[in-house]
Amino acid sequence: MLRDRLNEYSCKGLRTLAFAMRMLEKNQWDEFMESYKFVTGVTSNDRDQLLSQKADEIEKELDLLGVTGIEDRLQDAVEETIVALRAAGIQIWVLTGDKLETAENIARSCGLFAPFRETRRIEKPEDLSRNSGAGRFNMILSPESTVLAKLGDNDLLSVLRRAEAVLCYRMTPSEKAEIVEFVKKHFKQSRVLAIGDGANDVPMIQSAHVGIGVTGKEGMQVSYSYPDTSSITKENKTHDRGIWLCCS
Repeated sequence: MLRDRLNEYSCKGLRTLAFAMRMLEKNQWDEFMESYKFVTGVTSNDRDQLLSQKADEIEKELDLLGVTGIEDRLQDAVEETIVALRAAGIQIWVLTGDKLETAENIARSCGLFAPFRETRRIEKPEDLSRNSGAGRFNMILSPESTVLAKLGDNDLLSVLRRAEAVLCYRMTPSEKAEIVEFVKKHFKQSRVLAIGDGANDVPMIQSAHVGIGVTGKEGMQVSYSYPDTSSITKENKTHDRGIWLCCS
């Protein structure tokens, strides 16, 4: 029942949340918080993985309470902005933490995926052999397939070069940054512009050649800050090809 509701909300493009609870003894909570605070102070590249492991320790044996679907409306002129950037020859990637159904619905509603283009998916290495045809297309990469990207798989690189737009879903903040680094490394003639509007996007926008924060305090940690997405168009659409735009 709840799974059906989640799928229903996702297919409508809603941001889905599941609520659960677990009763803890005070000493259990105190012990967890002490170790969690220690991990938050770690400055190594393993910080995100360690935080995830700590969360897994506490987020178990939960009682599911319910699910919600929240509408996260697109800003004004998002579709027009994407169309203008695409017309300038800029390849657009969207890196999101959303689940597949939500991410794909938003990709279509905002104009990222042109309706007349074929949409292809790569979920595992075997899928590469089915994506060798010519022509332009929309591309969806699963979290598993992004590992191939980070390894610099030549077959995947060839496919990605021909994609008109790329959607990566279920991405963590560190994985978003890794994808930006991947593009910088393997597409050396291009420049990467990353745009984000949340704290989870800071690693990504700081990894790019140029980072843009849309509103919010995160804009102070990047190269430029804009009040909305439409302001970005006039700054970038005249630069023509050679720009990769990573959004979240």
